[in-house]
Amino acid sequence: MSKMQIAIIDQLSTGKWMTSNEIAELAGLPRPYTRVTLATMTRDGLIIRKDDPGRPGKVLYKKTDLPCGFGVSQSMAAFDKCLREVRQ
Repeated sequence: MSKMQIAIIDQLSTGKWMTSNEIAELAGLPRPYTRVTLATMTRDGLIIRKDDPGRPGKVLYKKTDLPCGFGVSQSMAAFDKCLREVRQ
């Protein structure tokens, strides 16, 4: 996981929906690179994206509940989540 991804995850760890501009500003990251990284993280399943109902053409981002960080692959995180759900 890159430093930029860690900074984004850190901002989204509050659990609230945020715009890419808010994330970039709070994390001190360049906006164009933040948007590219958010797209990659959405594709990888680290964050989720939805249309902002109050502002057409704008999107919001939120961290998924999958564990992420150094040494935890996405497939292992998904497998771990599945096991936790089955064991409940």
